[in-house]
Amino acid sequence: MPSILPPAELRSVILVMAYAALSLLLLVVGERIPTAALRGVGAFVFEPFDRITLAGDRALLAWRENEELHRRLTMLELQNRQLRGEQYENQRLRLQLGLPEWRGLTVRPVETSESTCRCSGSTKPIQPRSRP
Repeated sequence: MPSILPPAELRSVILVMAYAALSLLLLVVGERIPTAALRGVGAFVFEPFDRITLAGDRALLAWRENEELHRRLTMLELQNRQLRGEQYENQRLRLQLGLPEWRGLTVRPVETSESTCRCSGSTKPIQPRSRP
């Protein structure tokens, strides 16, 4: 059965010639084309694709952030478990050495700005000031 379409080589030549003619036409009348209207049409046509791309980007970013938060949570849980073990060891060692419990110690908050004073060439330590 004979084909309705011309051979593939002839079709490709016709397409290349059509693209060349179209680009020459756009080159000649390109300055007279209303670009604002074309931009508006392009924005309207590609808006759904833009939304899909942005939603995919936000989903990928949320996925990566979720993985990072899970990793940090796991690290904090491991550190917490280690600190609890050290707390029990601390209590056991305090009992063995006859030291007072750490919970009974009085701690006052202090405020320091620097470790030493560099005023007029002297390096005397700054005394911590208690908060009122």
